[in-house]
Amino acid sequence: MRIAIIGAGFSGLAVAWNLLNLKNQVVVFDPFSGGASFVAAGLLHPYVGEEAQRSLFATEAMQKTEDLLHVAKRSLKKELYREGIIRIAQNEKQRKAYKNHCVVFKDVVDLGNDHFLIKSGKTVFCKRYLQGMRLAIIEKGGQFIAEKITELEQLKTFDQIVVAAGASIRDFSEFVQLKLSFIKGQVLTCEIPLNLQIERSLVGKGYIATSHKCGIYHVGATYERHDLTETVNLLNTQKVLFTKAASFYPDIWQLKPIDCSSAIRVMRQGHYLPIATKVSNKVWVITAMGSRGLLYHAYFGEKLAQAIIGNNNSFFSRTNVLLKIDRL
Repeated sequence: MRIAIIGAGFSGLAVAWNLLNLKNQVVVFDPFSGGASFVAAGLLHPYVGEEAQRSLFATEAMQKTEDLLHVAKRSLKKELYREGIIRIAQNEKQRKAYKNHCVVFKDVVDLGNDHFLIKSGKTVFCKRYLQGMRLAIIEKGGQFIAEKITELEQLKTFDQIVVAAGASIRDFSEFVQLKLSFIKGQVLTCEIPLNLQIERSLVGKGYIATSHKCGIYHVGATYERHDLTETVNLLNTQKVLFTKAASFYPDIWQLKPIDCSSAIRVMRQGHYLPIATKVSNKVWVITAMGSRGLLYHAYFGEKLAQAIIGNNNSFFSRTNVLLKIDRL
Protein backbone atom coordinates (compact mmCIF):
# COMPACT_ATOMS: atom_id res chain seq x y z
CA MET A 1 0.00 0.00 0.00
CA ARG A 2 0.92 3.64 -0.40
CA ILE A 3 0.69 5.21 3.05
CA ALA A 4 0.98 8.82 4.18
CA ILE A 5 2.17 9.73 7.65
CA ILE A 6 1.64 13.19 9.10
CA GLY A 7 4.39 13.96 11.61
CA ALA A 8 8.06 13.03 11.97
CA GLY A 9 8.37 12.84 15.74
CA PHE A 10 9.00 9.64 17.69
CA SER A 11 5.65 8.06 16.80
CA GLY A 12 5.55 9.01 13.13
CA LEU A 13 9.04 7.66 12.51
CA ALA A 14 8.32 4.43 14.41
CA VAL A 15 5.20 3.78 12.34
CA ALA A 16 7.07 4.64 9.13
CA TRP A 17 9.90 2.22 9.90
CA ASN A 18 7.56 -0.64 10.70
CA LEU A 19 5.39 -0.04 7.64
CA LEU A 20 8.50 -0.10 5.45
CA ASN A 21 9.50 -3.41 7.04
CA LEU A 22 6.10 -4.71 5.98
CA LYS A 23 6.88 -3.80 2.33
CA ASN A 24 4.77 -0.66 1.94
CA GLN A 25 5.46 2.67 0.25
CA VAL A 26 5.70 5.37 2.92
CA VAL A 27 5.67 9.15 2.57
CA VAL A 28 6.16 11.25 5.72
CA PHE A 29 4.82 14.80 5.65
CA ASP A 30 6.43 17.15 8.14
CA PRO A 31 7.99 20.62 7.88
CA PHE A 32 10.47 19.47 10.58
CA SER A 33 9.62 22.46 12.73
CA GLY A 34 10.33 20.68 16.01
CA GLY A 35 7.63 19.55 18.41
CA ALA A 36 7.74 17.69 21.70
CA SER A 37 10.02 14.92 20.38
CA PHE A 38 12.57 17.46 19.17
CA VAL A 39 12.92 19.23 22.53
CA ALA A 40 12.53 16.17 24.79
CA ALA A 41 15.25 15.65 27.39
CA GLY A 42 15.43 11.96 26.45
CA LEU A 43 14.68 10.16 29.72
CA LEU A 44 13.82 6.55 28.89
CA HIS A 45 12.89 4.17 31.71
CA PRO A 46 9.91 2.02 32.79
CA TYR A 47 9.00 3.88 36.01
CA VAL A 48 7.59 7.14 34.68
CA GLY A 49 5.33 9.19 36.97
CA GLU A 50 4.95 10.32 40.56
CA GLU A 51 3.76 6.89 41.70
CA ALA A 52 7.07 5.26 40.60
CA GLN A 53 5.15 2.19 39.45
CA ARG A 54 6.22 0.12 36.45
CA SER A 55 4.28 1.27 33.39
CA LEU A 56 1.93 -1.07 31.52
CA PHE A 57 3.67 -2.93 28.66
CA ALA A 58 7.02 -1.65 30.04
CA THR A 59 9.08 -4.76 29.23
CA GLU A 60 7.92 -4.98 25.61
CA ALA A 61 8.03 -1.23 25.11
CA MET A 62 11.58 -0.83 26.43
CA GLN A 63 12.79 -3.60 24.11
CA LYS A 64 11.15 -2.07 21.03
CA THR A 65 12.61 1.36 21.75
CA GLU A 66 16.07 -0.17 22.23
CA ASP A 67 15.66 -1.92 18.87
CA LEU A 68 14.97 1.41 17.15
CA LEU A 69 17.88 3.06 18.94
CA HIS A 70 20.16 0.45 17.36
CA VAL A 71 18.56 1.08 13.95
CA ALA A 72 19.20 4.82 14.24
CA LYS A 73 22.74 4.31 15.52
CA ARG A 74 23.65 2.11 12.54
CA SER A 75 22.56 4.83 10.13
CA LEU A 76 23.89 7.89 11.97
CA LYS A 77 27.06 6.21 13.26
CA LYS A 78 27.08 8.29 16.45
CA GLU A 79 26.37 7.55 20.09
CA LEU A 80 22.67 8.06 20.80
CA TYR A 81 22.29 7.54 24.54
CA ARG A 82 23.94 7.24 27.94
CA GLU A 83 23.23 4.22 30.15
CA GLY A 84 21.61 4.45 33.58
CA ILE A 85 19.33 6.96 35.30
CA ILE A 86 19.34 7.83 38.99
CA ARG A 87 15.94 8.33 40.59
CA ILE A 88 15.87 10.16 43.91
CA ALA A 89 12.87 9.18 46.03
CA GLN A 90 10.93 12.24 47.19
CA ASN A 91 8.62 10.56 49.69
CA GLU A 92 7.98 7.30 51.53
CA LYS A 93 5.67 5.95 48.82
CA GLN A 94 8.35 6.34 46.14
CA ARG A 95 10.98 4.91 48.48
CA LYS A 96 8.92 1.75 49.07
CA ALA A 97 8.15 1.41 45.35
CA TYR A 98 11.81 1.53 44.33
CA LYS A 99 12.91 -0.82 47.08
CA ASN A 100 10.30 -3.24 45.78
CA HIS A 101 11.60 -2.84 42.19
CA CYS A 102 15.08 -3.78 43.47
CA VAL A 103 13.69 -7.17 44.50
CA VAL A 104 11.04 -7.88 41.85
CA PHE A 105 12.48 -6.51 38.60
CA LYS A 106 16.16 -6.40 39.58
CA ASP A 107 16.91 -3.52 37.20
CA VAL A 108 16.96 -1.07 40.13
CA VAL A 109 19.85 -0.78 42.60
CA ASP A 110 19.55 0.94 45.97
CA LEU A 111 22.54 3.30 46.19
CA GLY A 112 21.57 4.60 49.62
CA ASN A 113 20.46 8.06 50.71
CA ASP A 114 17.20 7.65 48.69
CA HIS A 115 19.18 7.33 45.43
CA PHE A 116 18.17 4.44 43.16
CA LEU A 117 19.97 3.49 39.96
CA ILE A 118 17.64 2.37 37.16
CA LYS A 119 20.04 0.15 35.21
CA SER A 120 17.67 -0.24 32.26
CA GLY A 121 17.24 3.53 32.01
CA LYS A 122 18.84 5.57 29.27
CA THR A 123 19.24 9.24 28.48
CA VAL A 124 18.58 9.43 24.75
CA PHE A 125 20.04 12.24 22.70
CA CYS A 126 16.75 12.94 20.97
CA LYS A 127 17.84 15.18 18.10
CA ARG A 128 20.45 12.60 17.10
CA TYR A 129 17.92 9.79 17.45
CA LEU A 130 15.41 11.55 15.21
CA GLN A 131 18.14 12.28 12.68
CA GLY A 132 19.28 8.66 12.69
CA MET A 133 15.75 7.32 12.21
CA ARG A 134 15.15 9.68 9.29
CA LEU A 135 18.33 8.43 7.64
CA ALA A 136 17.35 4.80 8.25
CA ILE A 137 13.90 5.36 6.76
CA ILE A 138 15.35 7.06 3.67
CA GLU A 139 17.85 4.22 3.24
CA LYS A 140 14.95 1.77 3.34
CA GLY A 141 13.05 3.63 0.63
CA GLY A 142 10.86 5.97 2.66
CA GLN A 143 10.26 9.53 1.52
CA PHE A 144 10.04 12.81 3.46
CA ILE A 145 8.19 15.86 2.21
CA ALA A 146 8.64 19.13 4.12
CA GLU A 147 5.02 20.19 3.81
CA LYS A 148 2.46 21.05 6.47
CA ILE A 149 -0.76 19.15 5.94
CA THR A 150 -3.79 21.10 7.15
CA GLU A 151 -6.59 18.90 5.74
CA LEU A 152 -6.70 15.14 5.27
CA GLU A 153 -8.31 15.75 1.88
CA GLN A 154 -4.84 16.73 0.65
CA LEU A 155 -3.86 13.05 1.01
CA LYS A 156 -6.89 11.46 -0.66
CA THR A 157 -4.75 9.65 -3.24
CA PHE A 158 -3.09 7.53 -0.54
CA ASP A 159 -4.41 4.11 0.45
CA GLN A 160 -4.03 4.79 4.17
CA ILE A 161 -3.28 7.86 6.31
CA VAL A 162 -1.60 7.91 9.74
CA VAL A 163 -1.84 11.06 11.82
CA ALA A 164 1.08 11.32 14.24
CA ALA A 165 1.00 15.09 14.36
CA GLY A 166 1.57 15.70 18.06
CA ALA A 167 -0.09 18.89 19.30
CA SER A 168 -0.97 19.81 15.71
CA ILE A 169 -3.74 17.22 15.95
CA ARG A 170 -5.80 20.18 17.19
CA ASP A 171 -5.85 21.42 13.59
CA PHE A 172 -7.88 18.44 12.36
CA SER A 173 -11.62 18.33 12.99
CA GLU A 174 -11.63 14.54 12.52
CA PHE A 175 -10.17 14.02 16.01
CA VAL A 176 -12.29 16.30 18.18
CA GLN A 177 -14.00 13.24 19.67
CA LEU A 178 -10.74 11.96 21.18
CA LYS A 179 -10.41 12.67 24.88
CA LEU A 180 -7.19 14.67 24.81
CA SER A 181 -5.59 17.30 26.99
CA PHE A 182 -2.62 19.50 26.22
CA ILE A 183 0.26 20.58 28.46
CA LYS A 184 3.03 23.02 27.66
CA GLY A 185 6.50 22.13 28.88
CA GLN A 186 9.53 24.42 29.01
CA VAL A 187 13.03 22.98 29.34
CA LEU A 188 16.26 24.81 30.14
CA THR A 189 19.60 24.06 28.54
CA CYS A 190 22.34 24.85 31.06
CA GLU A 191 26.09 24.91 31.47
CA ILE A 192 27.37 23.25 34.62
CA PRO A 193 30.73 23.91 36.35
CA LEU A 194 33.32 21.16 35.94
CA ASN A 195 33.34 20.37 39.66
CA LEU A 196 29.57 19.69 39.64
CA GLN A 197 29.23 17.56 36.53
CA ILE A 198 27.26 14.33 36.88
CA GLU A 199 27.66 11.11 34.91
CA ARG A 200 24.01 10.08 34.85
CA SER A 201 20.72 11.95 34.64
CA LEU A 202 19.00 12.69 37.94
CA VAL A 203 15.22 12.45 38.35
CA GLY A 204 13.49 13.76 41.44
CA LYS A 205 10.94 16.55 41.52
CA GLY A 206 11.81 17.44 37.97
CA TYR A 207 15.05 16.29 36.35
CA ILE A 208 18.59 17.17 35.33
CA ALA A 209 19.40 15.28 32.13
CA THR A 210 22.82 14.79 30.60
CA SER A 211 23.49 15.45 26.91
CA HIS A 212 26.05 14.37 24.33
CA LYS A 213 27.90 17.67 24.90
CA CYS A 214 30.30 17.83 27.83
CA GLY A 215 29.13 20.30 30.47
CA ILE A 216 25.68 20.81 28.92
CA TYR A 217 22.58 19.58 30.76
CA HIS A 218 18.80 19.89 30.40
CA VAL A 219 16.66 20.91 33.36
CA GLY A 220 12.93 20.35 33.19
CA ALA A 221 10.16 20.54 32.87
CA THR A 222 7.28 22.91 33.51
CA TYR A 223 3.67 21.72 33.28
CA GLU A 224 1.55 24.59 32.02
CA ARG A 225 -2.12 24.44 31.05
CA HIS A 226 -2.94 28.15 30.88
CA ASP A 227 -0.57 29.01 27.99
CA LEU A 228 -0.58 26.60 25.06
CA THR A 229 1.62 28.67 22.79
CA GLU A 230 5.25 27.71 22.26
CA THR A 231 6.61 31.00 23.60
CA VAL A 232 9.43 30.76 26.15
CA ASN A 233 10.31 32.74 29.26
CA LEU A 234 13.84 31.87 30.34
CA LEU A 235 13.98 33.86 33.58
CA ASN A 236 10.63 32.72 34.92
CA THR A 237 11.29 29.14 33.82
CA GLN A 238 14.66 29.19 35.58
CA LYS A 239 13.02 30.31 38.83
CA VAL A 240 10.32 27.62 38.64
CA LEU A 241 12.58 24.73 37.62
CA PHE A 242 15.57 25.57 39.81
CA THR A 243 13.31 25.92 42.87
CA LYS A 244 11.81 22.50 42.12
CA ALA A 245 15.17 20.82 41.43
CA ALA A 246 16.76 22.25 44.57
CA SER A 247 14.84 19.64 46.58
CA PHE A 248 17.11 16.89 45.23
CA TYR A 249 20.10 18.84 43.86
CA PRO A 250 20.94 21.83 46.09
CA ASP A 251 23.75 23.01 43.78
CA ILE A 252 21.26 23.70 41.00
CA TRP A 253 21.64 27.47 41.42
CA GLN A 254 25.23 27.24 40.19
CA LEU A 255 24.09 26.14 36.73
CA LYS A 256 24.03 28.76 34.00
CA PRO A 257 20.96 28.74 31.69
CA ILE A 258 21.92 29.34 28.06
CA ASP A 259 18.68 28.46 26.26
CA CYS A 260 15.01 27.68 26.84
CA SER A 261 12.81 25.47 24.66
CA SER A 262 9.11 24.71 24.77
CA ALA A 263 6.64 22.31 23.20
CA ILE A 264 3.09 21.07 23.73
CA ARG A 265 2.56 17.52 24.96
CA VAL A 266 -0.61 15.62 24.18
CA MET A 267 -2.12 13.59 27.02
CA ARG A 268 -4.97 11.11 27.23
CA GLN A 269 -7.59 12.28 29.69
CA GLY A 270 -7.87 9.91 32.63
CA HIS A 271 -4.93 7.60 31.89
CA TYR A 272 -1.33 7.61 30.69
CA LEU A 273 -1.64 5.00 27.90
CA PRO A 274 -1.38 6.52 24.42
CA ILE A 275 -4.12 6.41 21.80
CA ALA A 276 -3.42 4.41 18.65
CA THR A 277 -6.45 3.36 16.67
CA LYS A 278 -8.51 3.53 13.48
CA VAL A 279 -10.86 6.51 13.21
CA SER A 280 -12.38 6.05 9.75
CA ASN A 281 -12.16 3.90 6.63
CA LYS A 282 -8.54 4.72 5.89
CA VAL A 283 -7.45 7.08 8.66
CA TRP A 284 -5.47 6.00 11.74
CA VAL A 285 -4.11 8.03 14.63
CA ILE A 286 -1.31 7.64 17.14
CA THR A 287 -1.17 10.31 19.84
CA ALA A 288 -1.28 11.14 23.57
CA MET A 289 2.18 9.79 24.40
CA GLY A 290 2.46 12.41 27.14
CA SER A 291 5.66 11.99 29.14
CA ARG A 292 6.08 8.40 27.92
CA GLY A 293 6.87 9.12 24.28
CA LEU A 294 10.26 7.40 24.30
CA LEU A 295 8.90 4.45 26.25
CA TYR A 296 5.85 3.76 24.08
CA HIS A 297 6.43 5.08 20.56
CA ALA A 298 8.24 2.05 19.15
CA TYR A 299 5.90 -0.54 20.70
CA PHE A 300 2.66 1.19 19.74
CA GLY A 301 4.15 2.20 16.38
CA GLU A 302 4.78 -1.45 15.53
CA LYS A 303 1.32 -2.50 16.72
CA LEU A 304 -0.31 0.24 14.65
CA ALA A 305 1.64 -0.73 11.52
CA GLN A 306 0.52 -4.35 11.95
CA ALA A 307 -3.08 -3.23 12.47
CA ILE A 308 -3.01 -1.15 9.28
CA ILE A 309 -1.70 -3.98 7.14
CA GLY A 310 -4.10 -6.50 8.66
CA ASN A 311 -6.94 -3.96 8.83
CA ASN A 312 -7.43 -5.23 12.36
CA ASN A 313 -7.95 -2.95 15.34
CA SER A 314 -8.27 -5.77 17.90
CA PHE A 315 -5.05 -5.01 19.81
CA PHE A 316 -6.22 -1.51 20.59
CA SER A 317 -9.66 -2.76 21.58
CA ARG A 318 -7.96 -5.12 24.06
CA THR A 319 -5.79 -2.24 25.27
CA ASN A 320 -8.89 -0.19 26.07
CA VAL A 321 -10.25 -3.09 28.13
CA LEU A 322 -6.92 -3.35 30.01
CA LEU A 323 -7.01 0.39 30.57
CA LYS A 324 -10.42 0.12 32.23
CA ILE A 325 -9.21 -2.73 34.45
CA ASP A 326 -6.09 -0.75 35.43
CA ARG A 327 -8.26 2.20 36.47
CA LEU A 328 -10.11 -0.06 38.90
